[in-house]
Amino acid sequence: MNPIEPSPSGPTSQEILDGGINIHLAPDQAVFVRLVPVRLYTDMLGALGDEARLIAIYTDLPEDRIGNLTPPQWERIVEEGDRLNRDFFARWVARRIARQERVMPGIGEQIRTAVSLAVSQASASPPDGPVANASTNPSPGS
Repeated sequence: MNPIEPSPSGPTSQEILDGGINIHLAPDQAVFVRLVPVRLYTDMLGALGDEARLIAIYTDLPEDRIGNLTPPQWERIVEEGDRLNRDFFARWVARRIARQERVMPGIGEQIRTAVSLAVSQASASPPDGPVANASTNPSPGS
């Protein structure tokens, strides 16, 4: 398998036992992408439209290191984190919605609509950081 290509299926038994997978982003650079603890699923739910936040949850990398990832490294971490966590997370979301639906019938559709809207708005938001600020704060003499 190409070191930048993600594995196609969910987590293996060994990855579940290990709590994640160590992936090599470059010959001298590896990062541990983890199975996110259930107690952090609410944070994941809030980060669905923000890949930088997802990378922080998946890896515990500091913000400055996340900002310095190359696009292929970024994608590899997101894809591996999604692969490792998608099945467990999707079932958690389904259970959460089912519980809320029992208390407030019809809330499930409202939640799905709100999540969809939040993800699309977050995806359409301009990025934070030096690149975004450079266009709004021109250097002197421009």
